[in-house]
Amino acid sequence: MTGLRLDDRRVLFFHLSAALFGSLVATGCAKKQDKAPRPAATVSVVQARRTSVPYIIEANGVVTPLQSVAVTSQVDGIIVSVDFQEGQDVSAGQALFHVDPRPYQNAYEQAAAVLAEILSNAMNASSADSEP
Repeated sequence: MTGLRLDDRRVLFFHLSAALFGSLVATGCAKKQDKAPRPAATVSVVQARRTSVPYIIEANGVVTPLQSVAVTSQVDGIIVSVDFQEGQDVSAGQALFHVDPRPYQNAYEQAAAVLAEILSNAMNASSADSEP
């Protein structure tokens, strides 16, 4: 091809491109072959009858309760026992937890001792005022 002149190269390129285009058009316009038809489906007929069938639905989802409540304590302390199970129905006023009573018993006894001391001091002061 190196010995051809520029005009000859252009003519050769034109003829090659025309031949390629013609072959593409011929293959594109060719009629496609039809697929083989499907075989006929087998059909059977039976008498209809009434029977029970299982009704099971397996699905993923989220269950939300109709009512929910947040349980908060009125006092701080160590929980000794839990008197309900999760999901159990509870009623108003029902004891749900028992808290360790020892710290509160100690605080009560200390307050009672301070009160007794104050009353004793008050009695001593009043008796000292009554003596001439």
